[in-house]
Amino acid sequence: MSFAKSYSFEATFNDQVAVPYEKNVYSKYHEDLESKNVFANPNNFKLTEQVEKVKEAASKESYSHYDDYLGEEIREIESFLETLEQRDKFDTLKVKAAEKQKSETEELHKVLAGKTTMKTLFSKKSKEEETQELEKQIATTNIEVQNLNTAYDMMTLLLAYDQIPQFKTVKVNTYYQKVALLAQQELTNIANAAGYWQAIIEDQNLQSLSQE
Repeated sequence: MSFAKSYSFEATFNDQVAVPYEKNVYSKYHEDLESKNVFANPNNFKLTEQVEKVKEAASKESYSHYDDYLGEEIREIESFLETLEQRDKFDTLKVKAAEKQKSETEELHKVLAGKTTMKTLFSKKSKEEETQELEKQIATTNIEVQNLNTAYDMMTLLLAYDQIPQFKTVKVNTYYQKVALLAQQELTNIANAAGYWQAIIEDQNLQSLSQE
């Protein structure tokens, strides 16, 4: 969604309507005396200056900074959500690893107790070999569980005590900055538009109307 707003009316009106009309039509009414023009009057220096200002405003999208800000917001929030999703994946892996560890431990207890399990039923290994293999598997799984727990806890701490508070603080400050910039730009553009029309109303030809 874009909120882009361009102050192009005055610039377009001046260059494409008012000035061409005065030069091509209105000038025929006063024998091409430029001093009789309003929009195309070279003696109205104030108007010339204001025309340049409204042209500059027209070349910029007054809401472009706010548009960019909203785009950045969407991208950063999506990135933040991806981090949360990644943490949830670690949690799922952690649970599965813990279940695997529990299953292997139960299997070891059964082997040590001399009970037959589905695994040992079709195995040609001795009880000692089965025990050593299970102990090795349990040790490997235990390391996996510890690593997953560490990764999950670190991500949780980082999000809870660093990233989330910092994220909120930065967002609040950035928002204030963008709104202040937008307001300042709008006030400048409005002042330029008002200055343009003020220069028109102060034109000597229009001022002569009040003296008649």
